[in-house]
Amino acid sequence: MKKGRIYTVHYGEETYITEKFISSTIPFLSNSLDLVIVNNTSTIEIANGKSNFIHIVNSNNNLGYFGGIKYGMEKFMLDDLDYIIICNNDVQILNSDFFSILEEKLNSYDIIAPSIKTLNNVEQNPHLKKPLSKFKKIYYKVYCLNFIIALLLNKILSIRKISNKNVIRIQKEERIFSPHGAFIILNKSYFDKGGYIDTGYFLYGEESSLSAQANILGLSVGFVPDLLIQHWENISTGKRFSKSKFQFQKEAYKYIKCKYPDFY
Repeated sequence: MKKGRIYTVHYGEETYITEKFISSTIPFLSNSLDLVIVNNTSTIEIANGKSNFIHIVNSNNNLGYFGGIKYGMEKFMLDDLDYIIICNNDVQILNSDFFSILEEKLNSYDIIAPSIKTLNNVEQNPHLKKPLSKFKKIYYKVYCLNFIIALLLNKILSIRKISNKNVIRIQKEERIFSPHGAFIILNKSYFDKGGYIDTGYFLYGEESSLSAQANILGLSVGFVPDLLIQHWENISTGKRFSKSKFQFQKEAYKYIKCKYPDFY
């Protein structure tokens, strides 16, 4: 049986979401799969974390999503792992055969994107099926000009999502360009071929940095809809679009555009 590890990050005063995540994940943990939780609010104690297969790492400050993940990876090294899972703490694995399906797919892809559905049954993968079009690159450039423009574009996007809510899409396993950041599976081959966890931004650059590296290194990214994930969505960061969120997005955009110029 292949050996893996789940890395997630906790942030905030409320711990019930992380504790719910722990409770839903415990049935899958074993000698072949353990869980590392990076506590970005180290003054808060997380319950339900007492297990041989659960490790809680307290950081000295809020390191962000991938910053927290990298910190956890430094404390609990990859060593002989065949794969790792990087995920939000507001997700849940739905199918009991998830890991048996995953083991088969590790032979096919360097990065695996499962089916991630919100509570409203909206599918979030693929994050990007193909590289960004010229129109999309212009869209992000305009979006990051200022908060008001970003707010208006977010409202337009929300209206489009509502109008497309009942559109039935046929899901099939296929190669894609970018996975959604809420739940990402990285094969050992991702690191063997030169991929790494980029922490040059605080939040909102995860999908872009992974897919840009995959594109540069010639790595395969696969969407596997048989792997089922429920996403409670934005529990830690909040659903409301705020100036602080916009600032994180803008900073991530500037970093990715500079680091991976072909992406944006």
